[in-house]
Amino acid sequence: MFKTVLRTNVCPLITPVAQMIGEVEAQPQVALNIAFSQTGLNRLGVTDNLQDTFFSNSQFADAEALGGKSGS
Repeated sequence: MFKTVLRTNVCPLITPVAQMIGEVEAQPQVALNIAFSQTGLNRLGVTDNLQDTFFSNSQFADAEALGGKSGS
């Protein structure tokens, strides 16, 4: 059900990156952005290799490098 709602109700409202990197005057005054973790993308069936090991290994696994607490 989540995928259906996302596809039909949310995706049409998401502002494409290409629209945001152009001239400021051409950018929308209101924009919708959505982000997913690697785990979330995998569950949605998006398994592209972004070649970003920090992203692929999860934020929790990288917390120590970011100044946070480790998992132990």
